[in-house]
Amino acid sequence: MTIQTMSLDPLAILGDVSRLPENMVERDARTPRPAWIGEHYRPGGVVLLGKNPGGGAATHIHVRSVADAATYSALGQLNDRRNLEAYRHWREEEGKALPSWNFWRSISAVLGALKLSRDEVAIGNLLPLRTRDNRVRISDLRQAWHLNTASLIALLQPRLIIRMTADFRDDLRRLAPPGCQVCGFSRANGDSHITAAGQRDLAEIAKHAL
Repeated sequence: MTIQTMSLDPLAILGDVSRLPENMVERDARTPRPAWIGEHYRPGGVVLLGKNPGGGAATHIHVRSVADAATYSALGQLNDRRNLEAYRHWREEEGKALPSWNFWRSISAVLGALKLSRDEVAIGNLLPLRTRDNRVRISDLRQAWHLNTASLIALLQPRLIIRMTADFRDDLRRLAPPGCQVCGFSRANGDSHITAAGQRDLAEIAKHAL
């Protein structure tokens, strides 16, 4: 599934090269970012889905972390070699990068409510591409679902999807496979803190802990 995601033509979703980030080399900008699947994830698990990878704003190049550069370097190697060794290298680099994301504050809160470790879940995005100025259209999410995300969900067979974005709410409930529940989590801008709405969402999410 990782290779299938990386084989996506970004313009088949975004429609125009002007919507790719201008703050990255073209190879990275055109490289989809696959879902990170925990080592102990099993069918019937939990999948956290954000909207799309952040970092598409023009200012990102000035604050790009070492971890971010390392993950895209590892993705490039995986795209070139397409073997298990390269996959393991990317997965390790992505795993090291996770705690450096602002998004990690929200992910950690959800994992705490579910009483799960990150190695027991899958973490991905509805749209596996960075976009210029982080702008995403609902049509992008629907096209990405059709071309990629639906296959990911079919492979993972989750019992629960946590929607880590305010977008795509009704569509995701409708498209989720039978027996899979969908819960939303309300994030603060920039994931700077856990909002009051987020706390209420966590209480509901906790009801799904095994």
